[in-house]
Amino acid sequence: MFLECPIYTSIGGIVTQLLQSLFQSRAGLALAGILFVCAFAVCACAQDPSSQNTAVVSGTVVDSVTGQPLKSIEVRARSFSPGHGSPQSSSATTDAEGHFTLEVMAPGRYFFSAMRQGYVGQHISGGGSNGRALTVSPDQHTNDLVIELIPGATLSGHIKSFDGKALSGVSLEVVKYFRNGDEKQIHAVGSPAFTNSNGDYRVSGLAPGKYYVRAIAPSSSAKGASKEALPTTYYPNSTNISSASILSVRPGQDLSGMDLTITPVRAVTVSGKITQLASANPPSGAAVTLISDDSSSQVEVATDAKGNFELQAIPSRDYILVARVEPPDSKTSMLWGQRTLHVGEVNVRNANFAVGSGVPVSGRIHVDDKSNVDLTKITVDLQPDGNPSADALMPEVMSAQVRADGAFAFPSVPQGMHQVELSSLPQGYYVKSTAADPVENGLIVSQGASPPPLDIILSQNSAAISGSVSNDEMPAAGALVALLPEGSHSSHSALYKRSVADQSGRFLIKGIVPGDYKIVALLGVERGSAMDPEFLQQFEDRAESIHLQEGSTVNLTLDATPADEANQ
Repeated sequence: MFLECPIYTSIGGIVTQLLQSLFQSRAGLALAGILFVCAFAVCACAQDPSSQNTAVVSGTVVDSVTGQPLKSIEVRARSFSPGHGSPQSSSATTDAEGHFTLEVMAPGRYFFSAMRQGYVGQHISGGGSNGRALTVSPDQHTNDLVIELIPGATLSGHIKSFDGKALSGVSLEVVKYFRNGDEKQIHAVGSPAFTNSNGDYRVSGLAPGKYYVRAIAPSSSAKGASKEALPTTYYPNSTNISSASILSVRPGQDLSGMDLTITPVRAVTVSGKITQLASANPPSGAAVTLISDDSSSQVEVATDAKGNFELQAIPSRDYILVARVEPPDSKTSMLWGQRTLHVGEVNVRNANFAVGSGVPVSGRIHVDDKSNVDLTKITVDLQPDGNPSADALMPEVMSAQVRADGAFAFPSVPQGMHQVELSSLPQGYYVKSTAADPVENGLIVSQGASPPPLDIILSQNSAAISGSVSNDEMPAAGALVALLPEGSHSSHSALYKRSVADQSGRFLIKGIVPGDYKIVALLGVERGSAMDPEFLQQFEDRAESIHLQEGSTVNLTLDATPADEANQ
């Protein structure tokens, strides 16, 4: 180890000559031994990583709304600097005044985290941080770091029927839109709350954001066809989310008095018959599912031996009606079919439709510049793009591999809307939009009829954006730069591009599909939110519009916006 010591090797000639002269006498041998031990100790110290852990970071944890210090909070710092071996970590607990001190920290870039029940997020400031991260230098002493914990909001109210009677057992859900690929879906946030015997409910720990509130009454246990039903109701009094009120929730807000009245609607009977394509016999054991257009409710029945079905106590609204027959063995395909259905105030008869095993879909990929590109590594997928609950019941479509001539084929695709997705494209290529492009607009597959062959064009003339991000006239290291597509492209998650500014605030985004975009730089974005187009769209009013042509490179200078301003 001594001979490999950088201190020893840097003065190797001098040390060697000195030791050789000392070895010529007994006293010199003793002195040489002392020098050897001292040099070894110095080298060991220089090579010991703990000797470099000299930085100190201290600060305070407070409530982001009241500003009050929070005691007994564990604060953790974890490094994420690439190329510096295993991650370093440090922790401390706040005292009665909310203060903490993290000592013996190695140089690097750290994420800071602190948690307590009832709080749903955090933001840090001071010390040169940008949202959650802080760069620590050797011997640095930071004493002004402030970690603000964001308190969750509470939501409470009363649910009653139109005649003023309290409704117990009602499921109260806080929901919001999420994006799954190119599909916009509405899902509940957290677990539902249920009304008590007095019709009261309470939801706590709600993160800041924009939500809808809906109440789902329990299904009636009465036998026979009921003439009335309690529909899913959105706050303040709507049976459809399109006319419901958006609830903007701020940190720590107490939203009381969020009362809903559920008004019974006429309930009707829906009946029909399921047939099988190219067969005179009805399908055996078909499962028929009626799904509300917002996926808040669904009812399932089985067909009889003749393919007939009947659904009772169905409220007025729009639905998706799905039928499927599970295959008896692995060599047989699932039979599947669907149709839209509007239910009004009269019984629906003859809600008939057919099921089938799917139809062949084929296509070909071309390269616009006629380059000799290996297309065999490309995979084409078809993803369902309709009602999410109906899509979950749809038969899976296996991926199609592209041949050397660009041709691909799916042997059996079920009825419905599908998104066409390509993976493992050649480096630098993208799918070029054309008129009536199924890759951009989706592919509609009808029951029993194959669509025209797909014609997909690849181009290498993608665009790029470079530039810098600043915050208070200083480089905004670690800022997220998000590129948001506009117009007809806005629903395509694959077109959302992201980059993180380096230590100098510089960023680069390559491989952009030409078109119209908005670009924004954000500080303190949580990792999950950075990939959520719905979250990023909240900042469109602060974003800069930009048009990108084929093969162009644009340079921009951006000002960073704190991510927590999304809910202010």
